Amino acid sequence: ENVTIDKSLTLSGAQAGVDPRPSVGGRTGDEAVIDGGGSSCITVTADDVVIDGFTLTNAGDSEFEDSMFRPPLFRPGHGCVSILPSHERISVRNNALLQSGYGVWIDDHSQYVLVETNVMSDCDYGVYVRYCEYGEVAPTITKNDFYDDIYGIYARYIQLGSSQVFITENYFEGRGDVHYPFKAAYGIYAREASIHVKDNKFVKCGMCGMDSYTHGGAIAGVSSMSASGWKDIKRSVIEDNVIIAGDGSAIEGYFCNFLVRNNEITQLAGGYDCALWIRGGT
Repeated sequence: ENVTIDKSLTLSGAQAGVDPRPSVGGRTGDEAVIDGGGSSCITVTADDVVIDGFTLTNAGDSEFEDSMFRPPLFRPGHGCVSILPSHERISVRNNALLQSGYGVWIDDHSQYVLVETNVMSDCDYGVYVRYCEYGEVAPTITKNDFYDDIYGIYARYIQLGSSQVFITENYFEGRGDVHYPFKAAYGIYAREASIHVKDNKFVKCGMCGMDSYTHGGAIAGVSSMSASGWKDIKRSVIEDNVIIAGDGSAIEGYFCNFLVRNNEITQLAGGYDCALWIRGGT
């Protein structure tokens, strides 16, 4: 089943207003389930939309180029929720987003998007956001659970001014053992993107050798440099997080002018022994 929302409305499922996150106890009772059948479950083509209280599943895959999880062939029509370009004031909350290419796909220049109190599990990308520029208001991603997603949150091209993705109070977990946390290669991955990551918890995210630039980890960045003349990216901040690392680094990447402070980082026995890895050229 595929639903398109082309006007302003609130779409309420059977569990509207009920928090589905396992980290706070989960929920019971009947669910309104939308099976995407390999395509987007819900596609948003309007402003001022709320999606609340559904289970969304089987929205296809993201067609990774190879088994090493290098950059994929992006397929924006394959999100449990797909927000098409240049829409504003979209809220996605209290949903279970399962076994899909993308939990929430947020396409170019969409502003004032709120992703809140959802659970994303076994997706290639829990939340994917790209192209907020020149001060456009990038999404806020808060109080969600991410389990066994290859990338919990992937931000790309949040640049050229004051735009910044705010990521707060989320929980990320790879549910395998320390050497094989299933698909949880990255909690957060920023590529030429400004991020503010605060008060999140990461457990066993990261597997060594995931892409050409980093080794997998709780938080990774590539070319996310706030130096003048290089995409003019707003200074990123990583603060007040708890990271219990597995086989990947806790924080790793090609950064410039990042602020990393007040994080609690521990390593599981037998895991990869790098808390902070600031790569060459930064």
